[in-house]
Amino acid sequence: MEQVSFFNRDNVLEQITFYSLCSTEDRKKILGELPMTFSDFRRFSLISDYLQLHAFHEMLWDLYSDIYLGDIFDLMEKCNTNHEDIPDMLSEAKQWLADFRAQAPNETVAFLLEKVFSRKLEAKTLF
Repeated sequence: MEQVSFFNRDNVLEQITFYSLCSTEDRKKILGELPMTFSDFRRFSLISDYLQLHAFHEMLWDLYSDIYLGDIFDLMEKCNTNHEDIPDMLSEAKQWLADFRAQAPNETVAFLLEKVFSRKLEAKTLF
């Protein structure tokens, strides 16, 4: 029997976790069955980071960061210059967390996600 490396094992477990929590449409976007936008990439990256799904987060970046490299640099520039869009982007990110929690498969998971996200949802910044 072939042993799975720790990274691969973690990645598989984290994929199971994320795919169990996300919508069917989001799962299809990550798997390349539906088109993914830069906004989708940012949302998946943010959520996986908040859930501390490090291997899954790294997998997303490995798969999609090259596609959105220009957008990533533009976003970094906005962050570095405290661009006027930052407050709207923070509100958008908070809404992504709230939406993800709202689509939880049951009340228990929704409650737990609320606990995980609560500090960030109540904070003035997400960073």
